[in-house]
Amino acid sequence: IIDIIHSGENLSITDKVKSRLPTQGTCKECGYISSQDVCKACVMLAGLNKGLPQLGIGKSSKHKKPLQQLLQEKAAKSKEQSEENLAEDEKIAKENSPDEIMQRPAI
Repeated sequence: IIDIIHSGENLSITDKVKSRLPTQGTCKECGYISSQDVCKACVMLAGLNKGLPQLGIGKSSKHKKPLQQLLQEKAAKSKEQSEENLAEDEKIAKENSPDEIMQRPAI
């Protein structure tokens, strides 16, 4: 057992091997640690929500196209929602402009 521990402590990884290892990043959806743009859990959840249960299981190359479509739809939906929120904020700001507030009768 001591020999195994000793060999593990002395183990070194060359730069050639390190270059092939995935880099650690974060998931774009949930922010959790992942070596992919979107973590496996988010892929599986998106697949289940869209009725594609095989999306997060098995070879990812087979499901790359549906995953890209899901991500694009989600990005478009969030962009539309942010535009709606901005329009609503502008509407509220116009309704409550300082000139209009000053002209309102006191109660």
